[in-house]
Amino acid sequence: SVLSDISVDEGTLAGERERSLIDGILRRIVNEVEATVRRALAERLAERSDAPRELVLMLANDEADVAYPLLARSGILQDGDLMTIVRQRTVQHRSAIATRELLSASLSAALTEFGEEPVITALLDNKSARISPETFESIARMSRTIEALQEPLLDRQDLPAALVQKMYWWVSAALRQHILDHFDIDPASLDDAVE
Repeated sequence: SVLSDISVDEGTLAGERERSLIDGILRRIVNEVEATVRRALAERLAERSDAPRELVLMLANDEADVAYPLLARSGILQDGDLMTIVRQRTVQHRSAIATRELLSASLSAALTEFGEEPVITALLDNKSARISPETFESIARMSRTIEALQEPLLDRQDLPAALVQKMYWWVSAALRQHILDHFDIDPASLDDAVE
C-alpha cells in the first residue's frame, strides 16, 4: 500500500525534516485506515530498525491483531514500552510479547502476574526467554491448579531441580515418568522424601 511504502521507503524521503513531516502525517491518518492496512504496516515496520518510534508505539497499542508483529519482533520497542503494554493491554497483547526472542527476566515475571494460561504457556514455549527462579516458583505454584501449565513447565531445561522435585508430588503419573526420564533425579531420594 502507499501508506506502508511511504513510511518505510527511505528513497522516498529527502531528509530528516521530510521524514519527520511524513511521520506526523502517518500518525494522524493511521487510525483512520482499516485494520488490515494497519496490520500490513505493522508487519513491514516490525523488521525495521529505523521505523518511526512513535508510529511503532501507536501500532503496538492498537488492537491485538494489528499489534502482534510489532510486539513479537520489533527491536524499536524497549522493555519499558513492553512493560507498559503488559500492564495496560489485553491477554492477546501479552501472549504476543511472550513470544519475543531473548525476553528479559523482568518482562517474563510481569507476564506471569496475571495468571493467564495462554500467556504463561507461550512464555514457557519460548525457549530463549529468560525466567528467574522466583518466576519459575510462581508458575509452579499456579501449575498445581492449572494443570495445562505442568507439561510446558517440565519441558524447560532451565527449570530448577528443587522445583522439579516439588512438582513430582502433584503431577500426573505420566508427568512423573517424564520427570524421571528427563531430569537428573534419583528415585531413591524421592522415596526418602515420602518416608
